[in-house]
Amino acid sequence: MYFMLKKVLRLYSPPHQIKPSFYVAAASFFAIAVLGYLTEYYGHPFLVAPFGATCIILFGLSGSPVSMPINVIGSYFMASIISFLLPHEIWGMALAVSLTLFCMLKFRLTHPPAGGIPILVYYTNPTMVDFTFSVVIGVGVLIVLGEIFKKAMKYEERQHKRKQSRKKTN
Repeated sequence: MYFMLKKVLRLYSPPHQIKPSFYVAAASFFAIAVLGYLTEYYGHPFLVAPFGATCIILFGLSGSPVSMPINVIGSYFMASIISFLLPHEIWGMALAVSLTLFCMLKFRLTHPPAGGIPILVYYTNPTMVDFTFSVVIGVGVLIVLGEIFKKAMKYEERQHKRKQSRKKTN
């Protein structure tokens, strides 16, 4: 069974090297820890559940269009606003998710984890200003850390290529 699963996974997912995977995990740890400490220090929740999924997109898929800062900020902000415009009913939550997804596609501000914001708003029932403030600050921190990570990885890649070219010339 294990070998069959391994074979199927190999077909659909290219192998990932250990070193970049470790960097992604370390960057995600650091980003979530920073938001967690900010939440503890200020007593205001800057950390929401979809940020875990945002970390894998910002750090692990940094070249993807869904990881562009405008997509991340725009989709989270849009989802937050839409979530508070509809009634606090189950059908309102479902409609908020649908409208969020529709608007993300319509305005080309697609970031899938933001689709979970209406569900989070429905079940936690926060105030609009506090929640939107928390999400925008949290997303801002993630984006800044994501951009730093992207620059560091490009530097690491250049250094690796430089070492490879030196080996070839020797």
